[in-house]
Amino acid sequence: MWIFTKEEELNSEQIKELKNQWFTMEEAIEELSFDGKNYSESSFRRDAAKVNTNKEFAQIGKPIVKEEKLGGKGRPRKVYNRAFVEALRTFAISDSYKQVEEEPIEFFINNEWKDMIKGKFQKTLKDYKVEQNYINIIVEELLSIVNDDIIQKCNALVGQNKLLVHQNKKLEDTKEYYIALHRGVEENANVLNNIANHIKNDISESSSALSRKEVYHLDQTLKVNNKLDEILKLLQGTNKR
Repeated sequence: MWIFTKEEELNSEQIKELKNQWFTMEEAIEELSFDGKNYSESSFRRDAAKVNTNKEFAQIGKPIVKEEKLGGKGRPRKVYNRAFVEALRTFAISDSYKQVEEEPIEFFINNEWKDMIKGKFQKTLKDYKVEQNYINIIVEELLSIVNDDIIQKCNALVGQNKLLVHQNKKLEDTKEYYIALHRGVEENANVLNNIANHIKNDISESSSALSRKEVYHLDQTLKVNNKLDEILKLLQGTNKR
């Protein structure tokens, strides 16, 4: 497995080689699964939608998706260039990306918001020349109001979000199941089509063979009839004598 880093300097041959690398979805998933971490098909589809195909990835060009027939046969399948796979690696599944998603929630769960509001509001009250012994009381009252009216609702939303994430995961798994089922049906349909074509060809060949036999039997019948005519003529000539 090769992992690209933006700091890495590539020569022209390496860049050319990387630009010519293409992956099926299965190959890309295998490429993105490393260090014992599995990368699912549903994760690939979800993260692929986030890739910016208009933005060049370092030295290896823009992420590209195209359709082509593998081996020149069958239905076209999507393939992804190296830039697309590397964009997925850095944008969609990196630890830093996950951290960015989680930071806002952690800000509220760990009560970091209290320290932030406390510091800013104390400064504001001092600017308005409020007496120090009143500042602490006012700040605590404000924190209590914010906690009861906003933070508790935020925590409830976090819980609901976790439930929705779980339900979404179940839906993704169900989607994967039906995708696999669809592929199985397609494969069975292809097998049945091949069998039908084989039967059709066999019938065609059998019909041709029967036609040849009919022609042969007709020819033999004509020959027998001609022989019988000759024998009949000979018999008629014998009777006249």
